[in-house]
Amino acid sequence: MRMLQSQAEPQLEFNCGRMTYDSLTKKVSADSRRGKLKVKKQPHQGTIKVEWSERNKNATDWNREFFGSSAKWFECTDTEARVFILMIDNRENFFWIQETDEEKDKEISDKFQELFGTSEDSNNNSGSNNATDQNMLDAFRNAMLSVQPQQANQNLMQQLQEQMMNDADLEDLFPAGEQLDTIVELLISEEEVVNDLMQHLPEGLNDPSDLGSHLSSPHFSAACSRLNQVFRTGEGNILYNELGLEFQGTDAPVGVQAFLDAIEETYGPEEEDDEEDEEA
Repeated sequence: MRMLQSQAEPQLEFNCGRMTYDSLTKKVSADSRRGKLKVKKQPHQGTIKVEWSERNKNATDWNREFFGSSAKWFECTDTEARVFILMIDNRENFFWIQETDEEKDKEISDKFQELFGTSEDSNNNSGSNNATDQNMLDAFRNAMLSVQPQQANQNLMQQLQEQMMNDADLEDLFPAGEQLDTIVELLISEEEVVNDLMQHLPEGLNDPSDLGSHLSSPHFSAACSRLNQVFRTGEGNILYNELGLEFQGTDAPVGVQAFLDAIEETYGPEEEDDEEDEEA
């Protein structure tokens, strides 16, 4: 991996392979070719250009040019492999790192953050810090817990809702994998839910058909996984602070139940209000 400062040369260059996402199977497959990614600043246009090519060839196979403010680089937490997503205007581009030293992964991420003008927290917690993502996550979970589907799907949805409520004392707030796919399929069959969730879609997505694709996309799945990871690892300080939730000590508590308790304690009814309600 090379990190160069000359404007005539790439500011970042490292070995990686491309990956492709199949919207039908909802799976990502790796291109086995040995490649490299070059990241260049275009000072006159104020943009950033990325180019991918095979290491033994001069021809560029794939390239994109964009404004740094419209892009993010973050790790895909749905796999143990070293897979990263370059998000450009809400579109995912997958890469698998081919550098032999895994410690280079953080150096690469730090350099992307510098080039994009973002912070480590904003990338690692983009599922919770991005307003559009957070609003969609909140609306999505509310829909999961409250929707009353058609009779044919009612038993299945009830089982999933009960499981989610029973799992509140565990580590995950959102479903994943096949459970997520099942819930998305049920939710988009409900007109009232679709109308509610549509208002939280990213800019440019305004058709009901976009909703299912977005909720099933690797980006949204990664947002769910990243927020789940916050609760697993206890890295919830930013989320707690943004929501105005109180906690003791220097670090936010671990686990979903602690998060729900903090919401109840901060925004739940006062004890005096409860007593007045009982007297009434």
